[in-house]
Amino acid sequence: MMKEKFLIDQLTSTNANLVDQIGRMQTHIEGLWEEVGFKNEKINDLHFEKAELQEKFKDLYKKLYEMEVRKSSAEKSMTEFFGDRTDN
Repeated sequence: MMKEKFLIDQLTSTNANLVDQIGRMQTHIEGLWEEVGFKNEKINDLHFEKAELQEKFKDLYKKLYEMEVRKSSAEKSMTEFFGDRTDN
């Protein structure tokens, strides 16, 4: 009878410890999911920012290309107007 009471007390203590550990793990897991949520929001924000920057880059690149085309056209027009002669 004494041995059985000892085993019951031991199992009760083990059970209480396991319940406590499960509670701590559950709290920790909830914290991790919250952190995952924040990181997912940050990732989404960064994807959006990247898309905006890519669009700005395309616009600037297009403007630069157009400027280069105009510059080249102006140089060609000047060469045609003045010819390829040099004054010595």
